[in-house]
Amino acid sequence: MNFVAAMVNQGLKQQTMKGYLSAVRHLQIECGGGDPRVENMPRLELALRGAKREQAGIPTRARLPITPAVLEKLRRSWNQDPANPRHVMLWAACCVAFFGFLRSGELTVAESGEFDPGQHLTI
Repeated sequence: MNFVAAMVNQGLKQQTMKGYLSAVRHLQIECGGGDPRVENMPRLELALRGAKREQAGIPTRARLPITPAVLEKLRRSWNQDPANPRHVMLWAACCVAFFGFLRSGELTVAESGEFDPGQHLTI
């Protein structure tokens, strides 16, 4: 319950909370602690439903998809200087993200995060 309350205070969506709880469930099963299911915990289920109801009135920002046409415009703008290694790296990153169906957070470093050249994309 405290974990759900902390996630609500952080402004996480109810679906994200369910995903995190699934990860906790997986770890508990891996450690031999049994199979805790949200359905078997009525108070936790109520907390999740309350979080969803509280977020129901919050408008979501529309996110437009990157289409092949947008990808082509990016390629053309970077092809003006094809020898620039940054342009080559950005094009490669866009292709990986597009064809790998990645979200931006899976390819970039958050403002508060620390850059690690061993883990993050570099020239």
